[in-house]
Parts: sequence; C-alpha cells; structure tokens
Amino acid sequence: MGKKAYNEVLEILKYIPVKHYLKIPREKISELMLEKDEEYEFHYDNSKKFSEQNISKEALEIFTKLYYEYIADDIEKKGIAEMLDINEKLSEIEERN
Repeated sequence: MGKKAYNEVLEILKYIPVKHYLKIPREKISELMLEKDEEYEFHYDNSKKFSEQNISKEALEIFTKLYYEYIADDIEKKGIAEMLDINEKLSEIEERN
C-alpha cells in the first residue's frame, strides 16, 4: 500500500463519529501514523459527500477494511460483503475483456 493512502485514511477518520473511531484499535491507528507520508497532505472537504472526495482506491480499501472489521454491525457487514463480491466479479469480467 502506498504511504499517501495512510494519510488519506487518517484524515477521513477525523470526520467519523467519535464512538466509531474509538472502536478501532489504537495499534491500527499507530500503524497508519507510522507508515504515512510525512510530506503529503490530504484535505477532506466536509461540505462534500464521501463519494465526492478525491480518495485513492488504496485509501478506500483500507478504510473499508477498518470499517468492516471494527465499526460495522452485522447488517452493514452483509451489505459490504455483497458489494465487495460484486466488485470482484466486475473486475474479473474486465480482466477477461
């Protein structure tokens, strides 16, 4: 994973509810902080929807994994798993074409 993606995830985490943030183990946050790119600055625009942010694919994957593992309830996990399955199938189709 690229170091810039860690910066993006750390910035995104500033805007999630504190109760969700506290569910993420401190070790995971520390890993992100240690591995981030010290020169890169990412700015999350809170006036835009999450889907409108300029978030890298890598950062989105990291954030999704953190959300799935530590924040999502069972219903959300099912929806995320279904979405990831669909994305994987679409990627396989694209690779064949």
